[in-house]
Amino acid sequence: MSVQFYDRWRWYFEYRAALLKVKHPKSYVQLNQGNYEYVLPDDELRIKLENKIRAAKCKITEFNRKLKKLIDSWSELFPIEEHPDYSKISGRLNWYKENLQLLLNEQKSMSVNK
Repeated sequence: MSVQFYDRWRWYFEYRAALLKVKHPKSYVQLNQGNYEYVLPDDELRIKLENKIRAAKCKITEFNRKLKKLIDSWSELFPIEEHPDYSKISGRLNWYKENLQLLLNEQKSMSVNK
């Protein structure tokens, strides 16, 4: 655990130690701190990456449908590109497509490194 993390959550650890002291008054309760970096195993990392890819694909489908619905229902005089929802939806759609490409590249690099 990093120093910043411990400084931020020190009150919580002390609170939990105090609860243990109240629950077990005759026992000795000591609060120790240490440094530990948790590294995800390859299987968990692969599953997490697959879930992120699936979520990105879902969001792309969602924004494609919103964009198609907006275009199909467009009946105003001005071009649709000037509508604030169009730019917002297309911007988010492009962001998710870029994010999906990065995730797919990461997945490909993980499979090559095996």
